[in-house]
Amino acid sequence: MPPKVALTVREIAARLAAKPKERAALVERIRHWTREGLITPIGEKNPGTGRHRKYPVTVLPDVALLNTLAPVGIQVSTLRHILRFVEGARSRARHLEEKLEHIICIPLGEHESGGYIDLYRPADQRELRVPKSECGNAAIIINVSQIARDSFEAIEK
Repeated sequence: MPPKVALTVREIAARLAAKPKERAALVERIRHWTREGLITPIGEKNPGTGRHRKYPVTVLPDVALLNTLAPVGIQVSTLRHILRFVEGARSRARHLEEKLEHIICIPLGEHESGGYIDLYRPADQRELRVPKSECGNAAIIINVSQIARDSFEAIEK
């Protein structure tokens, strides 16, 4: 059977959340993220009564990332920036060896870099040591490689 190119909200939730209770919460989050413009369905945003929104399968990595960050309570405007940072990191990471973990550090508050810092480490190394000078006093650290692997598993389901 050929892989699907478009998924409904419930199909996305079934691929990314193992337990029924988690799926129900993810369905609501996906709807919220759609209303906020963080993810975009194919075609109309509001297709009408009884019609399901369809999303490209390529939205899975973003939904996986947003779902990972959901319990932290990050504001929507910050999530937009994170998605942009991660997309840039993904495009750069495609050119790296698979044996490297691609991690981004997004400083919170004022920081001289004005954006994010790319960090790489060998995949077999257990700890990542981030110099405080690189990420300031507070930062969001995202393992882009791991989220990508989790998303690819979900795509293959």
